[in-house]
Amino acid sequence: MTDARPLPTFGTILAFACELESGCAARFRELAAVTGPRAAAFARLRDDAARRAAQVERMRRENVNEMILERIEGVAGFDWQALLSAGRHTELEQQCAAFYVDAADKGASVLAEVAGRFRRLAQGNRDHQIWLAEAPAERT
Repeated sequence: MTDARPLPTFGTILAFACELESGCAARFRELAAVTGPRAAAFARLRDDAARRAAQVERMRRENVNEMILERIEGVAGFDWQALLSAGRHTELEQQCAAFYVDAADKGASVLAEVAGRFRRLAQGNRDHQIWLAEAPAERT
């Protein structure tokens, strides 16, 4: 992942995931409001990102006292804002999926339930890549 920043604890991983999903939801909400050939795909991404943001926030609240300071080695964030700003949505979804798989694999011993949820989020990012691939191309 590019521009990696260490996420050394379970709490920092959840905080990064909350920031990531909320930021994606906000950006896809903006993009869905613009008419164009990809508006429907962005509306679908908007709705899913909002659901995911709420889900990650719920995970954070539910697990705030459980292992929040537990060290997890080797998980890093990435500069998702730059990818969103540049319109590199497929690459964003690829990096999101890689982040969630990495966090799930390395954090499974800390909280298996959250690891399972992260794997489902990663699958959602792979689904988003398909949605983007199937959307009509932007006209220049």
